[in-house]
Amino acid sequence: MSKSKFTKIIVVICIAAMFITGTSILSFAEDGTVQQSNVQIVRFDADSYNITPNQSVTISWKVLNADKVEITNMAGQGLSHEGSLEVWLMETTTFTLKAYDANGEVTSRSITVNLEHLEIKKFTVSRNEISAGETVELSWDVSGATDVSIPELTEKDLPTFESIQIQPLKTTTYTLTAYGLDGGVVKGEVTVKVNEPEITDFSADKYELDPGDSATLSWNAPGFQTIKIVGLEDEGHLPLTGTLKVSPQQTTTYTLEATTYDGIVKSKQITVKVKKPVITSFTVDKPSITKGEMFKLSWTSEYADHCYLTTNYGNKLLNRQPNGGITVASSRDITFELTAVDKYGNEVKSKIEIKVSTGVN
Repeated sequence: MSKSKFTKIIVVICIAAMFITGTSILSFAEDGTVQQSNVQIVRFDADSYNITPNQSVTISWKVLNADKVEITNMAGQGLSHEGSLEVWLMETTTFTLKAYDANGEVTSRSITVNLEHLEIKKFTVSRNEISAGETVELSWDVSGATDVSIPELTEKDLPTFESIQIQPLKTTTYTLTAYGLDGGVVKGEVTVKVNEPEITDFSADKYELDPGDSATLSWNAPGFQTIKIVGLEDEGHLPLTGTLKVSPQQTTTYTLEATTYDGIVKSKQITVKVKKPVITSFTVDKPSITKGEMFKLSWTSEYADHCYLTTNYGNKLLNRQPNGGITVASSRDITFELTAVDKYGNEVKSKIEIKVSTGVN
């Protein structure tokens, strides 16, 4: 093979290598002979090739045997053979590294860093319907944004990618607004339906009491904003779950009223019965009474604190025992009324009418 043919083959191979590698590796002397360049781009890369507007990127390079190094779209010329530079991009940018040898021949390589465009990639909740008091996960992923906001959250300065637990108190629509570099705005919405809460329990450990006894009320009303119990002397501010001892003086109906965050009021009632005093007997010891003859009144009662007697003539005998008796003498017809009273003043009455005969046939 002739020298000229061999030279042509070498040129073709080198040109092909130049296109494949993107590196200029040949130069030509003044006499037209081919000279191989010693310039080598060892490294030219970025620490990330896809960034957001709120991220910077670091460009790094290393070049051997170059007389001069330049990078297009980067401030300053005459860079060192090895280095790195942090850059904050405002748009997708292509950087081209040019390395010159002593003859002015250029070896180059390019990289492109993509600035993500404004887009809400994801804005979701783990469940779209919950019961009051439950939590859900709210997630979002936004690209190309300088700022994001969700007014329904208390948190500010939100990241562009996040998942958080939320506990909506009522049906709520969350609006994600993303702002771009060029003033662009995109929005997304998700709604969490909160089912109305229910009073799951309102009960008493005893529903019938002797006078002076007590009962314990229990309740559970999760998910409501406030509750109160009508029938208490002090309705006050009660917890959503709790117990309370009560000593009603008379039969009482208690009403639990629970208010949702939407202002809806739900209620449930229970009645605690307080036994009233009962006169179990009120008797006279003789079936017939003769004028001037003595007779005895007797009585028994339940749940009474004391008793008293009155007559149709206005006589009154106070502070009698709940169970007792009294001997009476009367020369005329007379009506006795027995009143049994419990400790709260509740009363019950019973009457006996006595007919007195003259004893003359």
